[in-house]
Amino acid sequence: IGIVAKKICAKLKETRLYDFIKEAVKAAEQLFPNVDGVQTGTEKYKYVVQQVLAHFSGLTDNEYLQALIEGAVYSLNNEL
Repeated sequence: IGIVAKKICAKLKETRLYDFIKEAVKAAEQLFPNVDGVQTGTEKYKYVVQQVLAHFSGLTDNEYLQALIEGAVYSLNNEL
């Protein structure tokens, strides 16, 4: 495979991962709602990480994953 094709494949994988994370964040918001001011961020984060690692087992960079999750949360909060 040529260099361009490899870059395209890498970008597609990254896009699929980010789209999956956005959906997992949405699901976490539904599964762990904040009730009576009690924050459930830790549970939401754990759920998203668990889902991502179950579907993208090759992902080993925790800082990269955390940045993608934070980006997805920020993006979704700004959509509302």
